[in-house]
This record gives sequence, structure tokens and C-alpha cells, in this order.
Amino acid sequence: YPSQPPRKTWPGPSEPSPTNVPEPEPNIFTDTRTWTLLLLGSDRRARSFRTDVILFVALRPELGTITLISFPRDLYVYIPGWRVNRINTAFFHGEHTGYPGGGPQLIRDVFLYNFGLRVDRYVLVDFEGFKRIVDALGGLEVPVACPYTDWRLKSPDLDPRKKENWTLYTVEPGIVYMDGETALWYVRARLRSSDYNRHLRQQAVLMALRMRLQEPRTWLQLPRLFGLLQEYAQTDLTWRDVLPFLPMLRSLDFRHIRQYRIAPPLVVSWRTPGGGRVLLPRRGRLADFFREALAPKPPPEPGTAVLVAVQNASGKAGWDTLALWRLQRFGYATLPFPESETVLERTQLIPLHGQNLKQAAPLLRDLGLSREAFTPQPETAPPNIFADWFLRLGKDYDPCFVPAVSRP
Repeated sequence: YPSQPPRKTWPGPSEPSPTNVPEPEPNIFTDTRTWTLLLLGSDRRARSFRTDVILFVALRPELGTITLISFPRDLYVYIPGWRVNRINTAFFHGEHTGYPGGGPQLIRDVFLYNFGLRVDRYVLVDFEGFKRIVDALGGLEVPVACPYTDWRLKSPDLDPRKKENWTLYTVEPGIVYMDGETALWYVRARLRSSDYNRHLRQQAVLMALRMRLQEPRTWLQLPRLFGLLQEYAQTDLTWRDVLPFLPMLRSLDFRHIRQYRIAPPLVVSWRTPGGGRVLLPRRGRLADFFREALAPKPPPEPGTAVLVAVQNASGKAGWDTLALWRLQRFGYATLPFPESETVLERTQLIPLHGQNLKQAAPLLRDLGLSREAFTPQPETAPPNIFADWFLRLGKDYDPCFVPAVSRP
């Protein structure tokens, strides 16, 4: 897989930096069994652009696992041949300064120099291309775990400089259908949130894309959809690169996906001499983080994971799917159960094999439930369910959670 071997020499800075230029990362954390892809989202302004969406994807085909790592746009790193600057300026600088290999090679060098991460392929999508690709898929069913409100243009053709053209827009928890325009708003909105919150929303949309690509009707259209990607994106990814991973994509669930984001304490806030707010990497902590995130950990063997059957008795559409998604994120096997005709006030976690409260504790923690949800003797015994636990979601269930990292 490797397309970028370690370098022995690096170009020095051409301009003074506001802070010391770090030494290159001495370790390489992407081994030869890992294939990597860098996903970049750009605003593509008339004269310049920045890559404000930066998502590193590492695939291990022999294990059938994927690691996602979101990088903040204000991460202050050394850009080889230039100076220490925000990571989102690197691609444009490489495109317009004659750097050997242009923007794609410079962003590769940034990742190798600062993080010890090899980038095999890249995809750069501008926002118009993103909308068109989502619409070509028929929109996305996005798992929204937490309510989110932010400013949005009343219509995309209105002048964004006029205050009266904006309105507050809210998405509530559930499985929310989003067309290209709405999905773009959801991954970009930041007037009432942080970059770290955006990372979670961006990864949720990526998960919705994964689910759409697994549908049989979409599967048949993959060659055409890949053609759209090449039309609306700048990339060195080829159909030949994609083909070996298609069987893996079809069987992928959340237990095979490890999601991370770079946030404190891996970085520390710093103000530049010019007054800009940036994030300085904490090199030692980042090295440990990459070792953990990219370690070859296989998913649980079939039949070994705790199996949880989930029934929606909350009266809220889609909350069972959110609970299934959450459980899979923490490594549980799941079994969807038909929706209840009766709405429960309180959520019940029912042991099906006589488990006690101590055995229920990890599951209660991962679901954000209090010990009162543990129901060892329900009024009505559930029907025959071949599972370890039966989770009945009530009106009190809160689907909102912040998965900073995936637990082993």
C-alpha cells in the first residue's frame, strides 16, 4: 500500500515562523498493512481557499476495520518549505507556490512531517461538489443524536451579507433526511458551536454516506457515482483503488469503525503574535494517540460480543436506530426489535439470563442510563429473544452522547 516512504531530508522554512519549527516526527504510525485516504473539504473562494474539513481514514482490509481521525483546521503545524501555519492553508500554498507535486504532495508532507502519518490517496471536494454528490445519492439519512441549532440562509441564492436573509434552523434527534444543501449546512455550521462539535457532525454524515452506499440500489450505481466523484472532486483515487475494498464496505458495521477527533488534551490553545487563535500539537501525547488509534485491533469475533435487543417504546421515531448506533459504537452486537405499541415513561434494561446490577453497570454507563433503568423483573416478560439483554426505550431516554473516542 505505501505510496509515500519516509524522507531523510526536508525543505527548511522560507519565512520566519511565529513559533519554533518542530523537528520531524521520528515515528511512522501507518504500517504497510494500512491503506490511507485523506478527505478534504474546501470553501474554494475566488482567489484562495482553505481545507476546513480534514478527515484522515485508515483501512485495514485483513481485519475489516476502519479508523477515522478528524483534524481541526486551526492546528498549527510546520508546512515544509514555508513556515509554521494553520494546517488548512497547506494545500492552497502547495498549489500556488510551485511546491514539487503541488498541493497534494504538500499536504502529504505535512502529515508525514508533523504526525508520522502516510497518506496514500486524497480527495478534495468543494462545497458545491459535496451538495451534488449527496443529491445524486438521493440524499442521506443522518443519525442526529443531539439537537442542533445554528444560523442558516433562508435560501441558498440569497445574499449572505444581509442579516435578514438568515434564520435559526434546528435538527432534532432522530434519523433525519438531508438533501445536499441541508447536509452541507450540517457539516459546516459553526456560528453556535465549536470545531470539535463540527467533527462529530461531519463523521455522522460520513456514517450516513456509508449506510447509503450499502443499499442494494446504490450498490448497482457505484461506477456511475464514482464517475460523479471524479467530476466534482480533485483526487488521485482510481476505480482500481476502490474495487478491493467493496466487499469490506458491504459487511461493515459500527463495531468495525473506530472514530476519533483531535481535541484537548492532545492540543493546547495559543494566540499568535498577530492575535489569531490556533491549536498547538502536544507531540508526545499525539504520538501515543496515533499508536492507540492505528493499532491493529480486530473487531469482536461473531458470537463473542454482548448481544442487546432494542425496542423503541419512546414514541419518538428513529430513536431505536440511534440506540443501535450508539451500542455498536461501543462494541456491542445488536438486534432490532419491532416497535412497541405502548409508550413507556421510563427506559427498561431487562436481563434475559439472570444478570445482576453489577453486570449491567457497563451497559448502563454506555447508554447514559441510571441504575433505575435496570429492570430484573419486568411486569410482562419479553417474548423469546435470543439476546443477552432487552432494551426498551422510554420517553426519558436521551439519545445525545459525545463519543470522543471509541473504547477498545
